[in-house]
Amino acid sequence: MVTDKSLLLGAIPANIEVQVEGIEEQRIRSYYFVRLYVDGQKVSKSMKSKPSSSVLKWKWDADNQTWFLPLSSVMKVQLYRGSKINVRWFEHLVGQHEGDVVAFLENVADFGLTDKKGNSFRAKMHIVLSPISGSGDNTKEFLDKVDADVNRLSSNGAVAGTVSTLGIVLQLTKTIMDNLSEVHPILKASWTIVSGLYEAVRETDIQDESIQELATTLREILGITKAIQNLQEVPDTTNVIKEINRQSLEVAVLIQEYTKLHFAVRTLRIQADLKSRIKKCQDKWVVLKEKLSLRVAVDTNIRVRRIEDHQLADEIHKWLFPPDSSRNQNEARGKRQDGTCTWFLETERFLEWQENPGFLWVKGKSRLLRSSILLKPYVQQPHSWMCSLIIDKLPQPTQSLGIAYFFFDGRDGQAELQLHTKLIRSLIYQLTDTRHGGIPINLAELHKKCGPHQPSDDQLQDILWHILDGLSDAYIVIDALDECTDHQKTLDWVKELVTHIDQNVGKHLHIVVTSRPEWDIEEVFGALDQHSIDVGETTANQDIMNKIETSLKAGAEGSFRWITLQLAELAKCSSTDEIIKQLAELPKGLDEIYNRILMKIDEKHRADVRTFLQWLAFSKCPMTIVEIAETITVDFAPEDGPVFNLIKRYIDPQDVLVRCLSLVTESGGK
Repeated sequence: MVTDKSLLLGAIPANIEVQVEGIEEQRIRSYYFVRLYVDGQKVSKSMKSKPSSSVLKWKWDADNQTWFLPLSSVMKVQLYRGSKINVRWFEHLVGQHEGDVVAFLENVADFGLTDKKGNSFRAKMHIVLSPISGSGDNTKEFLDKVDADVNRLSSNGAVAGTVSTLGIVLQLTKTIMDNLSEVHPILKASWTIVSGLYEAVRETDIQDESIQELATTLREILGITKAIQNLQEVPDTTNVIKEINRQSLEVAVLIQEYTKLHFAVRTLRIQADLKSRIKKCQDKWVVLKEKLSLRVAVDTNIRVRRIEDHQLADEIHKWLFPPDSSRNQNEARGKRQDGTCTWFLETERFLEWQENPGFLWVKGKSRLLRSSILLKPYVQQPHSWMCSLIIDKLPQPTQSLGIAYFFFDGRDGQAELQLHTKLIRSLIYQLTDTRHGGIPINLAELHKKCGPHQPSDDQLQDILWHILDGLSDAYIVIDALDECTDHQKTLDWVKELVTHIDQNVGKHLHIVVTSRPEWDIEEVFGALDQHSIDVGETTANQDIMNKIETSLKAGAEGSFRWITLQLAELAKCSSTDEIIKQLAELPKGLDEIYNRILMKIDEKHRADVRTFLQWLAFSKCPMTIVEIAETITVDFAPEDGPVFNLIKRYIDPQDVLVRCLSLVTESGGK
C-alpha cells in the first residue's frame, strides 16, 4: 500500500492570519506565535511575531515546509502570547480553533477562537491549507492508464467494480476541469484527491457496498455536471461547485481509510465509525444532487417551472388577493432615523443567520420592537423598524434567490394584516413576481383547478413549500407575530419549516420572526431557537445614548461648556419622550443657552441668583457653596449702607445650586 503522501490525500499549510482588537497596543511588551497539532500531536511552532497592526500573519512556503497533514486528520491551531512580567517572560494560551483538515482546505472563511474552557474569544482566525499537488502535471499519462484499466475490466465483465467506477469518475472530472479549472480553481483540489485515490484502490479488493455506493454517487453527481454546457455561466453555481469539491474530498478520505484497514478488521470498523460517517456523507450527496439537478433544469430548460404570462399573473394576483406589505416597509423606512439600532445588525447572532440558513427569533416588548424610539415614541402608531432594518440588509432577489416579508399589524382597520392566510398569500405573491421568474406551473394549475373558488390554506402552504424548495436560497422576514389573530396556525407552520431546515430538506431557507414573548410563542420558538435575541430596555438605552452623542457633537461646535450645560438639562428629563424633545430643541450657542436658563429661574429668586453670580464673578479665588450662600446675608437695600441680615441665611447652602440651575456647579468642594 502506498503512503499518505504519495496518495495525495493530504495538505500543507499556506498561511494563518489572526485578527485581535487592540493587539497593536501591546507590541512593545508582547509577542505572539502559533502552535499546530495534528491528531493531538504537535507538528509545528511558528516564529514569534510582534504586532504592528490588529492582524498577525504567519506564512509557510516550500522552503520552510517540513510536515504533512492527512485529510482524514484533525488539526488544532493555538495562539499564544508571550508577556514580560518584571524580568521574566511568560507564555500563555490566548485562544484556539480545532477542526477537520478537510474543512480548512481552500477555505476563505474566518474561524472564531475559544479559550481552554470553550468560551468565545474576541478574535478571528483565517487558516488556509493547500492540497498536495502533482498528479495534475501528468494528467494525460494518468488518464491513459485509467482508460486502459477501464477497458480491461470491461472486457472481463467487471464494469461494475469500484476501480471502473472511479475510472469513469476521473474521466468526467477531467471533462469538467477542461472547462472550469480557470473559472473555478477550487475543483483542482477534487481532481488531485480523486486521482490519488484511484492509485490507492486500483489494486485493492473493495467488497463493501456502502463504499461502492459512495463512488457511484460521486460518478452520478459529476455526470449531471457534465451535462451542463458552459457551467460557469449558470447563475448561482459557485456554491454548488464548492460543495462538489468538499464532498469529493470527504468521499476520498472515507475510501482511503477503508483501503488502509487490514481485511480482518474491515468488517468491524465498517459497522462502527465509518458506517455512520458514510451514511452522513450519502445524505449530503442526496441534497447536493437535487440542487445540481435544479441548476441543470434552469440552464437547459429541460423542464419549464415558471410561466412569464403577465395576464395570468394579474389573474392569480386578484385570485390570491394578498395585502401589500411594501406599504408597511416604506412607512417604517421613512420614519426610521439613520443609525437606529445598527447594533442589531452587528450582533454575531444576526450575522450568523444572514450567512447560514436557519431560524432567528427576535423577541421583546411591542413598544421596543415596533416603535422608533429615536423619532416619535410618543406617537402610538407602530412602526416596524426592526424588520425594516433586516429587509434593507438582505440581497436583491433573483430567479434563484427568494426575498419575501410580511408585517402583521394589529391597528384598527388592518384586519387583513392580522390573518395567517394573508401571510401565506403575500409570500406566494412576492416569490412569484417577475424578479423571481414568474408563475410556477403548480400554482397556475391550482388556479385553474379551483376556478372561481378560493384555495385552502393547506393547498397554499404546499404551493409555497414547492416554491421555496426550488430556490437556491430564500429569506423570509415576519414581523409582530403576536398581532396575528390566529397565530397558532403561523406557529405550527413556522415549526414545520424549521423542522425541514434541521432535516436538511430546506437547508437553504433563512427565516426571522419578531414578536412579544407571549407564553404560547415562547413555548414553540424557545425550543426552535435557543439563541434568540431579546430586545430589552438595555438595547433601547443604547439607541438613546447614540442619539444623544450624535446630537451633542453636531451642536457643540467645539464648546465643551455647551455640552456640559446640555447634559445637565438632559439629566432633568424623566422619560424618553422628554429626552427626544430636548434633543430636538437644542439651543444654538452659549448665549441662547444662558438666556434659556435665566428665563427658567423663578422670578422671586432672581435677585438672590443675581447676588450669587456677582460674588462669583468678582471673587479673587474659588468660593465654597457655604461661602456663596453666606453672601445673601449682606443686605444692600438700606439707605445707610449694607447691613447683616441673619434671617436671609439659607437653611441648606446646597439650595444655591438649586436656585442657580446649571449656571453654578461644584467641583472639589468649590
